[in-house]
Amino acid sequence: AGHPGCDRHRVDGPWFVSGSALDRMTPGPELAAALDETWGGGVTGLSDEEIAGVILAWRRCESRAAAGLLAAVGELSRRREAGTDQDLFDHLDDDVSVLLTMTRPAAQGLIGTAASIRRLPATMGALATGRIDRYRADVIAYETALLDAEMAAAVEQLVIEDAPELTSSRLRARLRRAVLAADPDAARRRRQQAAQDARVELFDERAGTAGLAGRDRS
Repeated sequence: AGHPGCDRHRVDGPWFVSGSALDRMTPGPELAAALDETWGGGVTGLSDEEIAGVILAWRRCESRAAAGLLAAVGELSRRREAGTDQDLFDHLDDDVSVLLTMTRPAAQGLIGTAASIRRLPATMGALATGRIDRYRADVIAYETALLDAEMAAAVEQLVIEDAPELTSSRLRARLRRAVLAADPDAARRRRQQAAQDARVELFDERAGTAGLAGRDRS
């Protein structure tokens, strides 16, 4: 009498052992329901292998949620840009920062990622199916942002299959090599853009001390 997709079940929840149906399941309502059932029953009785499977399953669901968020923000940005009121588009970052209770630079970063990933269907697909996480998607979107749409999609294809197995630093390095080969002028444009948006930030550290940093637009 287990949840659909569970190949085994016990009183404290479904199993997520390696290779099981739930371990292989793409994120969606069925996986979310199984995770809720497991969480509700408590995870203390699960084996280490099952807990590892639960962790990975939650991350797949987190990736799907991130894909949905980016899709919605990207659509809002598209509508504002296509609209007749330029002022609404110019203040989109303010609206998003208020809506999500985040800083304006953070909202600008989210809007930029959403706009970039609209041109990267393979990256969006990998994020929505939980093959990559939000951070890897951000890296791909950022590194290809200054390429034209056709070239960005071509570079995306060079890395997307290996992206789930690469650390973010290795993924970034591979992308930068591919971008440089596709458009040698891209690195210069990136430096110019970063220099235009350079700033100095004074901020509070978590321990209560102050921090001072020179930052670019990222």
